[in-house]
Amino acid sequence: MRLESFTTQIGDGTLNIWDQEDDYGILAPLSERDIQQIEHELQITFPESFLSVLRKQNGGCLLYNAVSVDFENTWSEPGEASYLPIRYLEGLSYDSFVESTKLVLPEWGITGKHVTIGDGEGTYIYYLNFDQQDNNPSVWYLDTSDESTREVAPTFPDFLSRWMIQEPDLEPIDLEAFYASYPSMEEIDLSIQSENIDTVLYAFGSWMTIGLEQERLVHEMMKRINTTTDPDLLDFFAQSLTNLVLNTGADVYISNEQLARLLESKGVDSDLNVYINWLRAED
Repeated sequence: MRLESFTTQIGDGTLNIWDQEDDYGILAPLSERDIQQIEHELQITFPESFLSVLRKQNGGCLLYNAVSVDFENTWSEPGEASYLPIRYLEGLSYDSFVESTKLVLPEWGITGKHVTIGDGEGTYIYYLNFDQQDNNPSVWYLDTSDESTREVAPTFPDFLSRWMIQEPDLEPIDLEAFYASYPSMEEIDLSIQSENIDTVLYAFGSWMTIGLEQERLVHEMMKRINTTTDPDLLDFFAQSLTNLVLNTGADVYISNEQLARLLESKGVDSDLNVYINWLRAED
């Protein structure tokens, strides 16, 4: 990896994770329709921590080249600090899902609710594993050298925090600086009033990621669910608010049953039954 391309901009609070000198693996901007198609097919919900990274850039080569782990593996030298290689984070689209997940993983005997997300020197394939939780996947690897699989991290944020530069120093990723690159609440408030749907969706995605003013976020999403007539927007807000209630403690502002009834009140989209069932299954 070219160390000169590793740039941490402390002054303005941004952290670049992408190698801008290599455009390998960069896909077209993240499509909400593709996200929904994959989620509907697998009956899962992608964690916002994962989607927020790809909304910045939909895949590509990383400035980080290793993942710190606490177990022996075929890559690390015995007696030295254990790590795994990582070369790029895979972009997300329905076509890439078919090519990299549906066609590749079964060839290695891996079946279930999985989505590939990266590669390490052609030997390791990283994937999200939703088998235990439909909305909070762990991160696993497939080692093609010995056909073994193993959990690398219990969540995607934990996986992200393990990224490092293997040479010359081991430098864990600075998550505080990474999340500081998101818009301020003032900027989010302006963006959610935009008439551009992509601007609105990005603003809400950023709001969910930074985790500020959650009560107001919940009420704003409830208002959008009540008023929107666009089926894609309705699905986005229904899915996002369901995720907040089930995974972030937002149920103190609206209970599972209250949200389920709100979604039922729309009565126009059978796809919302997926979220209604998740909410009632957790009660």
